Amino acid sequence: MGELVILGSHRVGAVGQVRAGRGLVYTIDLNDCNGNGIGDFCEIVNDGLLDANADGVPEICALPCDSIDFNGDTLFPDTADINDFLSVFSGGVCEGQPPSDPPCNTDIDFNNDGLFPDTMDIDALLSTFSGGPCIR
Repeated sequence: MGELVILGSHRVGAVGQVRAGRGLVYTIDLNDCNGNGIGDFCEIVNDGLLDANADGVPEICALPCDSIDFNGDTLFPDTADINDFLSVFSGGVCEGQPPSDPPCNTDIDFNNDGLFPDTMDIDALLSTFSGGPCIR
């Protein structure tokens, strides 16, 4: 998204009277780490998203997504990871496992946002799998 720069006067109510060396410049980062169309700064200020270290990035965006090697077969990227994730997400097990076995991986909170089951985890897996960002 980029940055928004706001120029203002050092005096309250003195709109349009910025003189050289006396004005204030505010730079607001408009990045959107979770891809929801709302700038991070706006979400922190207006929606109360946690920004514990005051770096302008909501904490939910600081955690990386899980590994795209969902089934742990050390082959990635391979589409078996997507198939196995979707199977486990819907209550099944990984391919080749008997239904009575525990799934190969039970961590379906792929984007680590604390919400699961959550379809954003599927979006995050597909985005990360294709080389994109971790979506939250």
